[in-house]
Amino acid sequence: MKNNLFLKYGSSISKVLMVLLIMLLVVAIAQAIIAEVSMAFVMRRTCPVRPIEDEITRIKESPKCFMTDGTVHQLLYEENNYHQKDDERKISIYDANDKHIWQGLRKNIPYEYLSWPRQTYSSTFERWRLYGMMTLQPDFSRSIEFPVRQNGEIKIIWRYLPEKEYFIAYDLTGGIAGYICANGFTEQKAEVEGLGKFERFIAWCPKGSNNPVMLWQTDKKVYQIDFQKQIVDTIFQGDKVIESVSFKNWQFTENEDANDIKYRPAVLLETIDGNRHLIMRQPDQIFTFAPPADWNLQEQNITLTATEGNIYLLRSYHGPRLPEEYKYSEKLVEQWIQSIRNKPRDRWEELYIVNETGELNLVNRYEWTIPSYKVEYSGLGFIDKVKFFVTDFSPPVYNILWHGLNKYWPSSIAGSENESIFKLCVVLIRELHARQDILNWSVSFIFVLIALWHGYSRRTNWPTLIMWLVVVALFNLAGFLTYWALNHTQLIKCPVCGKKRHLEQSKCIRCGSDLPLPKSKPTDLIFT
Repeated sequence: MKNNLFLKYGSSISKVLMVLLIMLLVVAIAQAIIAEVSMAFVMRRTCPVRPIEDEITRIKESPKCFMTDGTVHQLLYEENNYHQKDDERKISIYDANDKHIWQGLRKNIPYEYLSWPRQTYSSTFERWRLYGMMTLQPDFSRSIEFPVRQNGEIKIIWRYLPEKEYFIAYDLTGGIAGYICANGFTEQKAEVEGLGKFERFIAWCPKGSNNPVMLWQTDKKVYQIDFQKQIVDTIFQGDKVIESVSFKNWQFTENEDANDIKYRPAVLLETIDGNRHLIMRQPDQIFTFAPPADWNLQEQNITLTATEGNIYLLRSYHGPRLPEEYKYSEKLVEQWIQSIRNKPRDRWEELYIVNETGELNLVNRYEWTIPSYKVEYSGLGFIDKVKFFVTDFSPPVYNILWHGLNKYWPSSIAGSENESIFKLCVVLIRELHARQDILNWSVSFIFVLIALWHGYSRRTNWPTLIMWLVVVALFNLAGFLTYWALNHTQLIKCPVCGKKRHLEQSKCIRCGSDLPLPKSKPTDLIFT
């Protein structure tokens, strides 16, 4: 008996949850389609009203470049043609006093400016791409493989195993030729130790070789792996999570035109504690910079580079950052941006030389002021109204979850790498949660009233109807569609009390009379 009751109520709950999930998906798809169609018809454009003074505009928009002696120049591109190669674009150079000193193509600049490590997004393989490759597993998933060639022919293929976190080599016969792991190269599986949680890698082929070398970054380590030589070098190992990685000429080596390289090959790491770690070669060296406590890392950028003679540090102030509590509210973000633009903003950059003991020596400081200006929006209001309108039909429970995540678990909504179902759900809630709480609850209340009007005559008992009203209140349109799909039945008039009743219950819920039976017809007897 208990098993029968469990199956009965369990199947009913499962049916409700399944239909609710389908309706949530249908509503989400409809909201996305409406929002995308509105964006297709109205293009969003931001047109800043520029100051009339050319000097102010130039100071505001031109990149500031330092020379090794601390001299600062302003570089202003004369044409905003981003389809041209950077070296082919025309450029004008002004000194710190806004005096024009040179004009021509970027590749012909007679000055030498310091350049800094960059994050090579286009050539870096990130963790989210690995998870994307694994989506169709196990039969149709792809894997990361590195071939090793000899005399132009592939001899060994190194394959990465994400679940094991190491590489395994296969020869042409399909046999295992070895492993690459945190312990280096080994032929014994018992000696294998995982590299760690994968984050990103960048690979290249050294000059004169067709076999790859790569930098492999995990959450707390960075390895350099040479598959041909079967060498694994741990170039960095820390106890803090690595947040970002930048590169400067790291693909070059001492045997490849080292005399023509102006900078030492370097990798710049930023860990979660704010420290910068500059890993250099020629010679091998690791420099760790811990910013002083009075440096506001939320409003300042710090980067380092190494030439053959010095290590330079650039500290830039580019204004206040968006407060965390504003980050996930479009309305607060827009208000914050307007408040920043409506008043002049001071900016500055400082260039330091780092001596052998790690002390900073200020070389130069350049300050400028960005004037206030307003922003005109074309079509922005319509698109936002469409987004606000479609999210009014989102479940209010989305807002409850979103505010809860922001308050009690902000780390769960950081980043955009959807490597799990949980992250995917967080992104869905972020995009579809209602922007107007009052209207959202008002729409939900309207659906509750419609459900009450519909269910009053069809109710089997009050607790069940109240449960459905709560579902409709929490899930808005999707909840109402779920209720409608599972509870819509035909009504008839009770022959005793004359009020409406549905056909799923034998007794009238008002007067208790039985459901009328159809009149019997006389039986015809047929003899053959």
